[in-house]
Amino acid sequence: SVSAPRGLGMVKLRLGYLAAREQNWKSALTLYGEAQTMLEQAGDTLLAHSARAGWLWTHILSGQPYSNLAKPVRDFAERLKQQETVAVGLSYGLAFAHAGREALSQRGDVEIAITAARCSEIVFEVLENPLLQAQTFGDRADTFTLIEAHESADEARSQALRLLQSAAENGIEDACTIGFS
Repeated sequence: SVSAPRGLGMVKLRLGYLAAREQNWKSALTLYGEAQTMLEQAGDTLLAHSARAGWLWTHILSGQPYSNLAKPVRDFAERLKQQETVAVGLSYGLAFAHAGREALSQRGDVEIAITAARCSEIVFEVLENPLLQAQTFGDRADTFTLIEAHESADEARSQALRLLQSAAENGIEDACTIGFS
């Protein structure tokens, strides 16, 4: 149903995105927070999740340290799992991963690339998708290789390999089936 809080929440959601794209981090965080509140009040859970994801995405892109983001990302992913919106959560995990790859390829920002990959890892871990989680370990390995941190790259590759081996041992052969059984 259409309501004024929902409409205003949608507008604030879009304005938050535009502010983040302009790197106006403070405004983006405020707008995403307001959008989430309005959308929750309007009963639009999926768009409220989008606002929360935007808030987290903005924190990642603004260079917040991983240590400040691990708990909010885990809480977000757990909420998505509890509400049985796994596909939505996987999409947000992929968006965080893409933000990291983009930060590295377009701006050479290693810290954001690593933080984004680690945040994605949390989402995929909570939503029980080891194949996508392994992919984010690969993203970290690529980043570490780029800066010649070969030991860290090897460790990330080893973690990815362990996840893939475990998935194979548990009969998980297709990424499409993860989280939907």
